This record gives sequence, structure tokens and C-alpha cells, in this order.
Amino acid sequence: MTGLPDPLTPPGCDMSGNDWFPLHFRRLRQSKWWRRASDVARARSVFLWGEAYLSVPAGSLPNDDDELAEAAGFGFDVAGFLAVKDEIMSAWVLCSDGRWYHPTVCEVALDAWNRLSEKRRAERERKAAQRASVRSKVKAVPPQAKAVPQDIAIVPRDTPEIARDIATHTGQTGQQDADASLSPKRDAAPQYPELFEGAWRAYPHVKGRSSKPKALAAWRRLSPDQRDGLPAAAGRYAREGREPNADCGAPGMHLWIRDQRFADWMAESAFPPRVVKLPGRWSGPANIRAAVVEAQGEEWTVSNLDRCAWRDVPSPTIVSESETRFRKLRDHVGPQLKALGVQLIHEGGAA
Repeated sequence: MTGLPDPLTPPGCDMSGNDWFPLHFRRLRQSKWWRRASDVARARSVFLWGEAYLSVPAGSLPNDDDELAEAAGFGFDVAGFLAVKDEIMSAWVLCSDGRWYHPTVCEVALDAWNRLSEKRRAERERKAAQRASVRSKVKAVPPQAKAVPQDIAIVPRDTPEIARDIATHTGQTGQQDADASLSPKRDAAPQYPELFEGAWRAYPHVKGRSSKPKALAAWRRLSPDQRDGLPAAAGRYAREGREPNADCGAPGMHLWIRDQRFADWMAESAFPPRVVKLPGRWSGPANIRAAVVEAQGEEWTVSNLDRCAWRDVPSPTIVSESETRFRKLRDHVGPQLKALGVQLIHEGGAA
């Protein structure tokens, strides 16, 4: 969007796995916004801060009044939210990616994200040093040795190939066999199916987001027709999709497959068309709705389940176009849905 500032957090800033959110009480109470805000604006803003902290990018919310009203706890009462929107959103900044960012929430999220990144970097360096130490000691073992020194039997858990080689070395005869048993690179590189490789090459990857083994695991759960059509779907998504052609970029391929976001880019023969959802009416089986009502009540079900679509094929699936509603269903009735054999996915919006 022309004339708007850049996003306050990078696209990869993700705190969704960290439910703890620091509230700087003194700083909050002394802020001008807090002193001037109404009680309604204060209470509803706390909901928005928490939702923004767990969104991706962290610290942001979509520029959608329905989504904002729901995140702020207004439910269907969008008009009620609009009546106080200017007051609530006065501290937020609309950025060039079309999302609202809260400067203070972004500051807190970036601080936590940087600390986590530093911790992960230190852990990678520690494990790399352990691997180097183990390999150097393995090379020092004579080829005809009948036992491996005790101090190199302790191997980092992320080096199973070294542990296996050490455990199976029992004094083999022959220089070639002994060298092969001690080699940490004995296993050949994994071979990926040709159809999967075609989809992998066509997909618009963002560096560091896609995991090829995870994408393969998700790919193996697809039907044969879906596997056949996935390379073409990935190519269409790369050319015409919103995320690949925006600053945020495409999600990891394993998530794109797992959440069935490829469905909109598949040929009709490969994936049945999505069920048309009538606003406010549940189109799925009555027993699914009854289970949700029993767990959360009628009002909660109307606000959340009834606003989702139902898909029978390739497996029973509840489809939410709202990221917030998807998280509520997953967190509050996920176990009940799983017990009924129902999958829950989010599609149609920023994930």
C-alpha cells in the first residue's frame, strides 16, 4: 500500500508457540492512551494485544472489521466494535502489508524473538562442537580395535548415524570393512519420489520456511489424484497466489499441504470443490454440532462453529476462513473433533 510504513516486525517473527505475554504494568498505567481511554476500550484492547502477540507476524492483526471485532471479544456485534474502533485502534499503525501493528506489542515480541533466536543459535553451536568432538575421537580409533573407548560412546542425540556406527563396531577384520563401519557418512542421501520433487521445485519457497522431510510426510497423506495434480497446483500458486507475490511470501510447503491450501489451485478432478457456506448456518452433520454445544454451549457454537464450512471429502473437515476462529475451535474443542474423526483447517486468509 502506497504511503504506509513498513511492517514493524519481519514476516518470520512468530511467537505463536509462546503463550506467555509480559504486561509492563507501570509503563501501561503511565501511558497517555491508558489514562484517556474508556473502560470498554481498555478491556477490549487487552484481548487485541494477546491476539496480536500470537499472530504472524507477531504484533499484528488483519485489517478486517469482522476479524477485529471477534478478536476484541465482540463476537457477531461488529457494529458495537465499530462504535469504539477509533478509540481502540488509535494506538495501532496500519502498515504497507495491509495489517495493523501495535508498536509496544511489536517491541515486546521482537525482544522475545531475538532472545529465542540467540538461544537457538547457541544450541546449534553447542551441538556442532559435540559432533566435531565425537568425529575426531572416532577417527582416532585404530581400524583393528576390539573396543571403542568409553569416552566416545556418549553422542549427541541429533547424530544417530554416528551412534549407530560406534555401537556396531565390534572389531571387524579387513581395513575396508573397519573404515566403512566407522564412517559417519555411510547412509546415502534420501531419495524423494519424482512427483514430489516436481511439486517441490514448482513451489515458491521462502528461505528457511520449508522443510523437505516434513513436506514429504504431508505429501504422502494425499490421495494419488492429489499427488498427480500437486506440481501444477504449486506452479499456479507461485504465479497467481497472493502470498508468493506479496512481501510476506509463501508459507512453508509442509504447512501449505498439511492445511490443504493447495485445494484452490488443484484441478477439479484432483480435489472436489469446496462446500459453499451459507452465513450463520451449520452445513455439517448434526452430531458434530451437538458435541460442540455439549462442550461449549449454544452461544459459543453459534459464534464459532456455525460460521465455518463443512467438507466431506477427501475426509470429514471443518474449514475456517478466520484465523482467530480456527484457533478457538482448535484450543477448545480440538480433542472432541479428533475423537469424532473430524479434521480442522484454516484457509482463505492470512495464516
